Amino acid sequence: MQDHPHPALRWLVLLGALFVFACGIVLGENPDMEWEPQEEEEVEVIEEDFDSRGNFEITDSDIDIEDGSVNWEIHRDGGEQFAYREIPRFRGDVRLTVVGQIDDASNNCAAGAGIGTSPGRGVAINFGYFGGGCSDGGPVITASGVTLDMEESSACTFTGHWPWISYGRSYTAELTIRGDSAELDVRGVEEAHGDADYSGSYDTLWVGAEGDGDRPSCSGSIDSVTIEPLD
Repeated sequence: MQDHPHPALRWLVLLGALFVFACGIVLGENPDMEWEPQEEEEVEVIEEDFDSRGNFEITDSDIDIEDGSVNWEIHRDGGEQFAYREIPRFRGDVRLTVVGQIDDASNNCAAGAGIGTSPGRGVAINFGYFGGGCSDGGPVITASGVTLDMEESSACTFTGHWPWISYGRSYTAELTIRGDSAELDVRGVEEAHGDADYSGSYDTLWVGAEGDGDRPSCSGSIDSVTIEPLD
């Protein structure tokens, strides 16, 4: 007498096969799809002083790591202009501290020092210039991946808490994200508060910017980046 598998068992086998088949189709159609791990790593404080190029990838000849700094010249009519490397993956609250400066700008332009899932994506502290053509415009530190209480409410009318700075001077800026809240503190200059927009994970440290087709350029340096998970 031949044994036959229980009907419920046959259904389980069939469902498992369909699941594997469906996953294969999804991955085949989306080879770049990123599958997030169920658990992120427990990450200690990461300190980057740019003492060497190390594991950094550099996408543009106007960005270089030398003498303990990332020296950058950003052209908004260029493409991807980054120095970046992998970091241990984590998610959640974080404090990002960046020491850097902007030396010159022809108009609205900035470079960021940030963390995310790829260069230019995530959260960042930006050293740049804003307000071209306005008497009150100038070099300033802003942040990406957040919405802060600083805005140009109408042409050349700046409201809220803008951390205006000076060319050729080094500043320390902290971006703290806790839940849905964000705070940018440029030490000795200004504090701005608002909402966190980015909610993804972090596995890439990057410095630079991606061009958007406009003509302005700017230059400066980033001396250090400290990443402090707060969970």
